[in-house]
Amino acid sequence: MSGRKQQLNRRKFLQLAGTGIAGAALAACTPATQAPGATAGPTTAPPAAEAASIEFVMNDSPGWADSVNAMMKAYMDTHPNVKVKFTPVDFGQLTTVLPPRFAAKEPPDLLLCDAFWPWVQQGLVLDLNPLIDRDKLDLSLIADKATGLLLGDPKRYGLPFDFTGSVVAFNKTHFDKYGVAYPKAGWTTDNLAEMAVKLTRDENGKSPLDSDFDPKKIKMYGLQLSSGFQHGALIKMWGGKPWSDDGKTCTMDSPNALECFTFFNDLACKQHAILGPGGAPANTDPFATGMSAMTIEGEWQLALYKDIKDFDWDCAAWPDGKRENWQYGGSDALGIAKDSKFIEAAWDFEKYWIFNKPAALTTGIIMPPALNDAGLDPKILNGRMGGRGPSMENLVWAYTNMRKRADCSIAYMANHQELWLPVLGDMLAALYTLCSEPASTLVPKAAKQITEILQKP
Repeated sequence: MSGRKQQLNRRKFLQLAGTGIAGAALAACTPATQAPGATAGPTTAPPAAEAASIEFVMNDSPGWADSVNAMMKAYMDTHPNVKVKFTPVDFGQLTTVLPPRFAAKEPPDLLLCDAFWPWVQQGLVLDLNPLIDRDKLDLSLIADKATGLLLGDPKRYGLPFDFTGSVVAFNKTHFDKYGVAYPKAGWTTDNLAEMAVKLTRDENGKSPLDSDFDPKKIKMYGLQLSSGFQHGALIKMWGGKPWSDDGKTCTMDSPNALECFTFFNDLACKQHAILGPGGAPANTDPFATGMSAMTIEGEWQLALYKDIKDFDWDCAAWPDGKRENWQYGGSDALGIAKDSKFIEAAWDFEKYWIFNKPAALTTGIIMPPALNDAGLDPKILNGRMGGRGPSMENLVWAYTNMRKRADCSIAYMANHQELWLPVLGDMLAALYTLCSEPASTLVPKAAKQITEILQKP
């Protein structure tokens, strides 16, 4: 696949995707099949036979370096022959700083290895599958088995050390006011649409079901749907897929995928129940400020929502789809450079970080861990709870489903992202905010344009 000059790691990408400028359509994230007798990674691996000094590099974020250093200290306390160093590099400098190190055959031992990074696409990192098979690792213990893969390539270039995704947040106070039942296990996309219409209210408290409803003076939308990265999972819920298996064709105009876009286009433009891209003031969260009664939003926003004081709220798993069940979720991949001088020590440390629950919990306070047992631990989930929501029961429901249904292939479709993402963003804005064309004509045009981009050399 062709790389990008300016690469985005997944967390940074989500920030941009959340603006509605970047669109999203995801390919399948198929769970890996494990060999019989597969086991979890060791909770405490034996010290390396020889002294090793390993380094891993990635971008930093608030609190991240402290948690990583604490995890590394715990590892080194039980592995005295191994020294581990974390080198934070500014996000925008990763593709500037690291290629010369690869060229000099002095790369960091461990680094981010998602599909879009050039060192992955250039074959400069290890295929971890032989090590996974040798050590009989049980990948069912972690979320997002599709991370570290290139479309159509059986090699695995990384394993996830973190995991995040999206849930449905809903305003209980608004639900109660208008007598709408809360989301519960088994709810469907049809239920989502019915709720969105009933919850949408204009300045006079009228809903789209009332003859005197004023769509030009909406005070509360039933549903916010602005972030593009969710749409791969949404398309798959209708039984479609955004890409052909070889990654050369955009298939968002296939019948099932088009049915998905038509569903939300009608909900936005005929029933006026969706707040789409550009519908809220800049730097404003529509759910937190009372502009939307429900939002399909990144779980990281719950850290903001827990400070809500004006209304009671809760979260829910995504509804069941028309034909399949998916929920946006994905991770950052950690891989090993082929030119590492200490591959075994690097692999031992990677297994420790990912599969050792105390290690996963240490860094999971900042970024939820990939290890399912750690990611669903109260120590992690309690950090999302505030005075007026959500409930622990619903947190467990939403986060468990997110891990079981994970789809995040927008970050894994690496081919010319910088060119097709703006096309997707414009299409979604037209579908949900501008209402300039019906999905039946708009989506095929965008799909054709994206296919032309995907087929560029």
